[in-house]
Formats: sequence, C-alpha cells, structure tokens
Amino acid sequence: MSADRPIPPARLEYANRFVMRPVEPADIPKIEEARAASLSELHCYMDWSHQVGGQNSFLQRVLTQWANYFRGEDYEMALFDKQSGDFLVYTGFYPSLRLNPHAFEIGYWTSSKHKGKGYATLATRLQIALIFEYFHGDRIEITCSPQNPASLRVIEKCGFHFEGTLRKFYPSGTEAMYAAGYIRERSVQLFALLPEDRSHLSWYPPLLPQITLYPLLDPPFSLVHPETKYPS
Repeated sequence: MSADRPIPPARLEYANRFVMRPVEPADIPKIEEARAASLSELHCYMDWSHQVGGQNSFLQRVLTQWANYFRGEDYEMALFDKQSGDFLVYTGFYPSLRLNPHAFEIGYWTSSKHKGKGYATLATRLQIALIFEYFHGDRIEITCSPQNPASLRVIEKCGFHFEGTLRKFYPSGTEAMYAAGYIRERSVQLFALLPEDRSHLSWYPPLLPQITLYPLLDPPFSLVHPETKYPS
C-alpha cells in the first residue's frame, strides 16, 4: 500500500439505501447471473467480457481483488441495494498508470436489469467523493468510447471535463469478438475532474452528509468533516 494513502474502508453506505463494498464470494452467483444477462451490452465495449466466464474464474478474480483492495493496489467494488441485496453496478477506481501517484481512474458496468435508473451515476459520484475527501486524490479520470452514449451520459451528469481523444487506445479484437458485437473503433475520449472542480458540482455538497464510511477498526463516520477522521 502507498504510504500516504489511508486504509480503505470496509464499506460505504449512502442514504441508508445503498451499500458499496468489495465483492465477496457470496456475491458471485448474483453478479455472474447479471454479467451473463448483460453480455450483449458488455461485448460492445469491454474486451474482458469476451473471455470465458463462470463462477470458478470469477472466484479467483474476487480473491485477488479483495487482497488488492486492502493493499491499496486498486479498489474494485460493487453497489448493492441495502434492503433487497440486489446487485446494481460493478465498479472501481484504480491508481492511474500515468505519472501522477495521486491520480485515479474510475470504471463501471451496470446490470442490464437495472440500466437507466441512475445507479452508475450514483456509484461514480460516490467514488468521486471517496477519492477527493478520503484518499486526497488530486485527479480523477474516465475514458469512454465515443460510441457509448450510456457511459457518456454518466460522465456528463458527474461533471467531468473533456480533455481529448486517445487514438488506438483499445486493443484490437478478434473476428469472433467483432461477430459478437465488439466495436472496431479503438479511440476513446478522456475526461477528468480535479479537486478545484468540486465547487462547480451542484450534486456534490448534498451528497457528502449522506455518505457513511465503515472502517475496518474505527467507528463509522460521515464525509462531511473528514479531515480529522482518517485512519492510518
């Protein structure tokens, strides 16, 4: 774990309605079911979705990501309905592969069953708050295919700024992938937010007091006054 990053919380709750946390083995059946039902959409933009799925391979990923999460290598999570336990969004943020050690990149996919309900926007906004207020990140970025209107709407609703087009960013697909719907356009658009952009986000101030973080060892706390509550 980076020495200047706090230990990540065990989970985040929002408005007593949603929970965002690392995926556990018990979650695998419902997420795998959602992935299989969402393949027609995932196949368009996500090369990993063309790989062989199944619960056994997913279990290996969950175990690896659980360790990575608490080591601070990346922060892969899922958003759930707190009352029903329904899986809504698979998401996460990752230290940028570029030069800035305080920069993170967000990714997400939504269960097709719950698309169009604003859950990807919510999950992204929660991560923006977590990165800026808890992890002291100073840059958040998202890349998106210009042919992915649903993801572009999430980015717009969150207030990201367009920074440019990265050409030949996606890997080439195979003919089998193209036949299954993988897009041939390999360019992506790059969007970013900086801490100083928070003052221009109308959704940001009302969001913070509704977020509760649950650390591994310390009592839960809100992000309203996070400066004195950072476990190390």
